[in-house]
Amino acid sequence: MGYKKTVYLATFFSEIKCHSKAISTLKNGLDTLTDKRERSSVMINIEMELTKIKKYKEAVKYFHKGLSMVENEVLEYHPTFIYILKIIHDYGENGVYQKWYYNFINRVSYDKKFKRIIKKCDEPVPR
Repeated sequence: MGYKKTVYLATFFSEIKCHSKAISTLKNGLDTLTDKRERSSVMINIEMELTKIKKYKEAVKYFHKGLSMVENEVLEYHPTFIYILKIIHDYGENGVYQKWYYNFINRVSYDKKFKRIIKKCDEPVPR
């Protein structure tokens, strides 16, 4: 199943509150995808679904893995980055939070919208 169909079906299941089915659809679709941006996107979608069923620690792992695939590429700002960072802050390791907080902050140089992260997310505390 291709990327568009995978995301479409998962979105449908999510809308009708079948989050576990959305997750399994995304995981199955992930197995067939080869494009790293598509794989990254699907992993982040899995993360978002996991937060809906309160599996925050597992969600952090998918987010970290998904963004790591494209961390050196140009990303368009998306408002969910703030939500995702807050989940990582609350349920992930401090080092992971630091990595993504500063990664997003460094993106202000090409997209000023990333400044919103500074306003809405806590600066990491060095440990």
